[in-house]
Amino acid sequence: MTSFTKHDRVRSLLGEPLLLAGEDRAAYDELLAAVNEAVQPTDVLEQIWTSEAVEKQWEALRQRRFKTAFIAACWQEALRTILHSLLSYGERFILDSDEMPGTLAWKYTLGDEGAIKEVEELLSQAKLTKEAVHAQAVALHIETFATFDRLIWAAESRRDASLREIEYHRAPFGQKLRRAIVRVEEAEIRKLEPPAEQKQAA
Repeated sequence: MTSFTKHDRVRSLLGEPLLLAGEDRAAYDELLAAVNEAVQPTDVLEQIWTSEAVEKQWEALRQRRFKTAFIAACWQEALRTILHSLLSYGERFILDSDEMPGTLAWKYTLGDEGAIKEVEELLSQAKLTKEAVHAQAVALHIETFATFDRLIWAAESRRDASLREIEYHRAPFGQKLRRAIVRVEEAEIRKLEPPAEQKQAA
């Protein structure tokens, strides 16, 4: 018969985490385990506080992931908009093809080597970087991104309010929990940033 630890009992009382379809349960469990390892809750109350803090941290990270994913989803549209201005003179396309900006952007996002080379040359000639495409994606949907920022702020505010409440009742544990949450948040945010080689290529 397998042992049933105090942590297991608390998890059974709290129920399953409220994850969306497609969210990584293993990543959530890893986050929870990392925070538990850092703060070492000593009783049921501290275990519950830890689980609640991790749930609120996951919600804040979820909104950040949504924002990053939305930029990626809008990237082709943004690239098409920029290419349209680079490849056209007035209403006439330099390459004599009304489809060219859209086709080129589509092939680029599919990883076509020829399209990638052509797009990078066009951006370089115009003294633009890939960051300009990210900025265009944000500009095209500025109100949506402002909403994402409000959602991130609200989620982080709920998390911080929860941590303040814990600190009020049990200051040493609450402060240790806050430090653990900050560490895991910094690590997760770094994962959402583009890799160094992509920044250099931009």
